[in-house]
Parts: sequence; structure tokens; C-alpha cells
Amino acid sequence: QRNEREDLYAALGAFVEPALAERARALLLDPTLEPREAIWPLLEGQAGHPATRTALLDFLARHYDALAARVSPETLPYLPMAFTHGCSAAEAQRIEAVFAPRAGQQAGGRRLLAQALETVRLCDAWGARQGASWRQALGASAR
Repeated sequence: QRNEREDLYAALGAFVEPALAERARALLLDPTLEPREAIWPLLEGQAGHPATRTALLDFLARHYDALAARVSPETLPYLPMAFTHGCSAAEAQRIEAVFAPRAGQQAGGRRLLAQALETVRLCDAWGARQGASWRQALGASAR
């Protein structure tokens, strides 16, 4: 059974125009909305697109505590997993910078962060091994 509200949040998470994407991220902190419905569709949409991934990480770095107050403690260690579409050493560093300081405070946080970082670093290593041709073949939407 589809949840129409989650579908709407996923659509909002798909915006790549910076002003619209920022407004969609702000919904995560809106006290009138249920965070359990909004968080994953919005995060996955923005983290899955190269044009919005960095801005989402910046948003989480600035508003982590406010978001943490709105979601269940069981949700927090999984946040880095939304960023496994990243595919560069620079992205791995940004992900680590945002989540590492808090990973030890959450059950399973260190393990889930390590898994997310491994995924991003493996993609980067695979891309380096393949050369520029694989990124060209995938086009601008490459991870």
C-alpha cells in the first residue's frame, strides 16, 4: 500500500533547483509535519542526486541537533546510509566530517557510518580503476 504523503515528500526531495531544494529540506524541521513520514523520502531524494547531496550534508551539519530532537533515536545512526550514492574521496570526507563526531553516541552508529563510507570509497576506487570513461558513459547523473 502506497503512502501518498511519503510520495509527496519524495517528489519534494527530488527538486534540484537550489531554492526549492532548500525549502524541501526545511520541511524536516517543520513542527507541523510528522518527521517519520518526511525524513527518508526527503533525504533519499536529495542525497541520491549529486546536485543536492552537498547542500543536504551542509544542512544536516547545521541542523543535526534540531533534527535529532524530532526523530527517534533509532533513526539517527542510519542517516549516513542515505549518502551511499556518493562516489568520491571528497564526498566520503564530508560524510565523515558530519557524522563521525556523533556516531559513537548512537547504538550501531560507528558501524553504519563505516559501511556508508566503505560504499562511497569503493565506488571512488572502482571509478579510478575504470578511468574517466565510466563517468562519461554514465553522463552527468553519475552517482
